[in-house]
Amino acid sequence: MNYENFGVEDLVLDEAFRDWVQNASSQKHAFWEKWLAAHPEKVRDVEEARRIILSIDFRDELSAQEQLDVWRKIELSTLYRSQQITGKRNLFNAIWRNGSLVYQVAAALTLLFVCAALYVAFTGTQEYRTAYGEIQKITLPDGSQVTLNANSSLRYDKEWSDKENREVWLEGEAFFSVTKQHATLPSGKVPVKFTVHTQDLEVQVLGTRFNVQHREEETKVSLNEGKVKVQLPKNKMGGKVAAENSEITLVPGQLVAYSAAKKQFTRKQINPVVYSAWTNRKYIFQNTTLREIVTMLENNYGVQVTVQDPALLDQRLTGTVLSDNLGTMLRALSATADLDVEQNQKQIILRRKE
Repeated sequence: MNYENFGVEDLVLDEAFRDWVQNASSQKHAFWEKWLAAHPEKVRDVEEARRIILSIDFRDELSAQEQLDVWRKIELSTLYRSQQITGKRNLFNAIWRNGSLVYQVAAALTLLFVCAALYVAFTGTQEYRTAYGEIQKITLPDGSQVTLNANSSLRYDKEWSDKENREVWLEGEAFFSVTKQHATLPSGKVPVKFTVHTQDLEVQVLGTRFNVQHREEETKVSLNEGKVKVQLPKNKMGGKVAAENSEITLVPGQLVAYSAAKKQFTRKQINPVVYSAWTNRKYIFQNTTLREIVTMLENNYGVQVTVQDPALLDQRLTGTVLSDNLGTMLRALSATADLDVEQNQKQIILRRKE
C-alpha cells in the first residue's frame, strides 16, 4: 500500500492502519516506524489519525441530535475541503454513486465509523490506552497525576471547569495522586470532588493518593493517604447490596474489594505500598498465591499461562520482583517458586522442577 498521499481521513478509514493502532504487533510496528522515518512530514497526520481511532468508543449509540450535529460538521468540513483542494473527489459521494449493494453497505459502515470519530473529536474527550507491558504517566487538566498500568484505559473531558466535579473513567488499573481544588461560590469556598468511575464502582475523593484496579468482575481500591468514599452507582444498587450498604469510606492502609458476581464488599487492612509498587516497575508479593500471580501476568502482559499441576496454584510466594519486562518476571518466578518455565511467544507453561 502506498501511503504517501494519505491524509488523516484516509488513514482513519484504512483497515491496515486501524489494525496496527488497535492490535500492534512487532512486525506492524517495525513497518510503520520505518515508513515514518522515511516520511517525517506525515508524523502529524499519523498521530492525529491514531488519536481519533483510540478515542472511539462504540459502547454508546449516538442520539438523533448527536447524529445531526455530526452530519452538519461533516458537511462543513467537506465544503471547506472542496474549496481548498481543487479537483479532489468527495470520498462518500464517490462510494455512494456506485450502484453496487456491497459498495453501499461499505459506505454506510464507513460513514458510521467516521461519525463516531468526529463526534468524539468534537466533544473534547481525551483517552489514553496502554498496551500489554506498558506503563504511562498522565497529567490531568487540574494538575493531578495518574500512572496508568498495562492493558488499561483512562478517559475524561479535555477541559475542566474549576466549579464542576472532576470525573474520569477507568478500565484496568491506575494510581492517582489528586490535587485539592476549591470553587468560589456566593456562599464561600467549597471543595471540588474528584470521581473515578469503573464499570461497577464510583470512587470519590477531594485530595489524596490511591490505587484503583478493575479486572473482570472485581474492583479493588487501596488508599495510601487522605480519605476516599467508595460507592455503587444508583443503577447498580439492589440485590444483596442495599442502599445503606452501598457506600464505604476508607482511611489510609485499607483496601476495599467489590465482587460484581457476588454483589458483595470486603474490606481489610493492608500495606498500601504493596498495591502501588507496580508504579515503580516492581511487584511486591506478600503471601501471594500463584493463582493471583498467574492472573496478573495474563492481565498485564497479554499471555496465556498454563499450570500443569493445579495444586501449584495454591502455593504462596513472598518477595519483590522487577517488572521491567516479561522475561525478568518469569526468571524471578522460576527461581522463587522452584518452577520450570516454558515460553512459546504468548503461551507459557509452568511445571514443577524435576
